[in-house]
Amino acid sequence: MVYGKVRGCAWCSGCKREEDELDDDEQLEVVVHMNDRKANAPYNYPDNFIRTTQYTLLTFLPLGLLMQFRKVSNFYFLICMILALIPGVSPISPATAIAPLVFVIGVAMVKEAVEEFKRHRADRKANSILVDVLVNGKLEKVASRDLRAGDIVRVHNGEEVRADIFYLSSHTEEGQVFIDTCNLDGETSLKGRKSIEVTRSLCSPEGLNAAQITMYTVPPEPGLLAWTGRIEIDGKDYAVDINQFLYRGCILRKTDWLWGFVIYAGVDTKMFRNLRKRPPKSSDLDLKLNILIIIVFLLQNVFLFLLCSLSVWWNGRHKNHWYIRWYLESHGKAAQWFLSYLTYFVLLSYLIPISLFVTIELCKVIQAYWIRRDNKMKEMVNGRWRHCKPNTSNLNEQLAMVRYIFTDKTGTLTENAMKFKMGDIKGHLIYNENHSFSLELLQRQGVIRTAAEEYFLALAICHTIQPFPDADAPLGVVYEGGSPDEVALVTTAAEHGFRLLERNSRCLTVEVEGERRVYDILATLEFTPERKMMSIIVQERNTERIILFTKGADSSVGSRTADEEDVQEYMQILSQSLLDMAEHGLRTLLIATRDLTSEMFSEWNTRFLAAGKVLVRRNEAVDRLCGEIEQELRLLGATAIEDKLQEEVPETVSFFREAGVMMWMLTGDKRETAVTIAATSSLLDPRRDYVVHVDLGSLDPKDPEAIEKIGADLHQVELHLESGRREGVRCTLVIDGTSLGVVMEHYFELFVRLSKCVSSAVCCRLTPLQKAEIVRMFQKSTGFTALAIGDGANDVP
Repeated sequence: MVYGKVRGCAWCSGCKREEDELDDDEQLEVVVHMNDRKANAPYNYPDNFIRTTQYTLLTFLPLGLLMQFRKVSNFYFLICMILALIPGVSPISPATAIAPLVFVIGVAMVKEAVEEFKRHRADRKANSILVDVLVNGKLEKVASRDLRAGDIVRVHNGEEVRADIFYLSSHTEEGQVFIDTCNLDGETSLKGRKSIEVTRSLCSPEGLNAAQITMYTVPPEPGLLAWTGRIEIDGKDYAVDINQFLYRGCILRKTDWLWGFVIYAGVDTKMFRNLRKRPPKSSDLDLKLNILIIIVFLLQNVFLFLLCSLSVWWNGRHKNHWYIRWYLESHGKAAQWFLSYLTYFVLLSYLIPISLFVTIELCKVIQAYWIRRDNKMKEMVNGRWRHCKPNTSNLNEQLAMVRYIFTDKTGTLTENAMKFKMGDIKGHLIYNENHSFSLELLQRQGVIRTAAEEYFLALAICHTIQPFPDADAPLGVVYEGGSPDEVALVTTAAEHGFRLLERNSRCLTVEVEGERRVYDILATLEFTPERKMMSIIVQERNTERIILFTKGADSSVGSRTADEEDVQEYMQILSQSLLDMAEHGLRTLLIATRDLTSEMFSEWNTRFLAAGKVLVRRNEAVDRLCGEIEQELRLLGATAIEDKLQEEVPETVSFFREAGVMMWMLTGDKRETAVTIAATSSLLDPRRDYVVHVDLGSLDPKDPEAIEKIGADLHQVELHLESGRREGVRCTLVIDGTSLGVVMEHYFELFVRLSKCVSSAVCCRLTPLQKAEIVRMFQKSTGFTALAIGDGANDVP
């Protein structure tokens, strides 16, 4: 792909990025003209064809045989077979050397052919799926492989997006749609996307065909959490971000249809950028057998040297014997020695028995069969028993050699079923199992009644959840959104009489104890890892009161509270409640509010909207303004969310840790969630272990101060490891994806050394590529066996 100006080649998965070598003023960018293939042609954008197969019809036989003869045993028996075919040299029938080798190679090639055929069939199916594309103002069915950058596509509910597209419009006036990204990040909760206002009217083929839009964005990269760009419409620039970006592989949900145009296709898509070529898999047993074969081969040659030398010596002593006279006269001593070497080589080839390798292959196949039939490794799914399915039999014995385990969190350690467990309202603890007490608080008069009402109103309003009417649901409505814990909080509010009924980009409708209230949305301050909180500013219709509701980590919200005596007094009481909740392994959030004047909000909102249009360091500018308004907060209470673990997870993790197996959690989830689940699953013990965080905070990863801070954090890990050795205390490392990128670039050797010493680690906000890099780092630096476990495509190293 070409950036900024036309160049000679396109981006592909083998190219190296050179952005670091460019000055900030010379950053390359992708230029895509919507619905104009002629204008996009000079940029040499790749087509949308995807190929995951390793061979073609022409290359399968030569490359497959080459892979087989990379095994020392197969190469050795190939030499024996060739020698057995030489007339006058081989003392045995050639069939005895050919048949076993052909059997071993044949079985391996057939197995590889079957797997390759399955990949080819999957590629052909994916590339042939028909997509609705706008061609010359008319909607036509086009094969997925024929999509190009700039093509306008229409996606329907339940369909998989076939390329990375920019979202323009949908059937909803507010432009709100939902996507399922389970194929990419393993998360089953829906994620919201919202089109920018200027493109929402582009809902018809005629309007789209007449529109002239040019996209300016960043070069393709594998990150799933961020994307920025700008579009030019009628000479005006509009800032766009991840909220208008739809990944290849995601599925459209709860939306009738949407329009978008392709930004990245084929090898440039984020899904493909996160794929790596699969290396050939071989076990330690194979490697040890190769070494033993080499040793036996060397020993065999010692015997051959002695036997051939003795043969020549004996022939010289008995050259007058009539039955060997002709042979001795026809060949000199050197020729005699060489011919004897070939003959004895075939005779002594049985020092390395080919039957051993035939037996090993058969044993592996039988083992794979019994793994598949193991009744302790099956589960009832959708009314059917699902058994363990080994995809390869090459690594059976390797399971006993595992030294490092890398596991995903959501859906692997946990069931991904968030549930409100308990909360705190002005010092009054409420529990999910007992609604009677919390409902009683709402019936009281005075301060506690007001506090409880504000608490549940904040839960019903401060979120990004979308309600969908459902007559069969217990509450008459179903809540969907990108955060399962937000769904749990909104559901809890509804169960207490604060039921979210409707939501669009402008307002929310909440039924408060039977009374319908409409709140106009003035601003939504979305969650960011730097602030560790999210807020919403609303105004109740027909009133002048402007309210900010916020929720977030206690470390963030607690530091932004008002200095009033009653607020600080409640904060001290709440600290003990938070500690009790954390000891139960629950994810805690603080709930707070603030009243704003119209003048205060108007002045701040002008700057907030301007920051949202900045093209350089937009996130920093927006976060800075969010921090300005999220001050002088009044605490409403706290919530505690439980993500139920899979059966026997703590016992299993404890077993591995006691056995000396090092475990790492690799997840794309938030830091707080990951640490909480690590604690409940026994991966770490916050009360006894040293838990050291490596975190950039709000610093830019390229800032020298950020690099220095990461170095200081790693030094703290070293100090805690030394203390832990003396005191017998375990040390756990916690790091996010952004910090990991800095570590890999500037402190790689130190990080590798520390990684081998910590008892466990929690890596959060990782891309699939970063997960693979960590696993590969351990494999290469330690030489030990690493086991990677996951439940989605994002967990495949």
